[in-house]
Amino acid sequence: MPNDFRWENGTKVFLTDEEQAMIDAKRAAKKSDLARRQALIAIKNLEAQVTQRRLREAALTDEGKAWLQNIEDQIAAERAKAR
Repeated sequence: MPNDFRWENGTKVFLTDEEQAMIDAKRAAKKSDLARRQALIAIKNLEAQVTQRRLREAALTDEGKAWLQNIEDQIAAERAKAR
């Protein structure tokens, strides 16, 4: 695949391999940062589901304990994505 290009004085100039490598690294960093932010938002949303009332209910029933464990597992998965 050819490198990206830029315009100089109306002429299409392809980037050098070094310039292309820098751009690719910046794109990868932006993509990684976006995935991290999405994971952090998902964690915040999951944690918001664990209210005091739901914690009390979770302590009283096996179904509630399973629900709470499921939320904790989802949070752990999102934390792994955020690293």
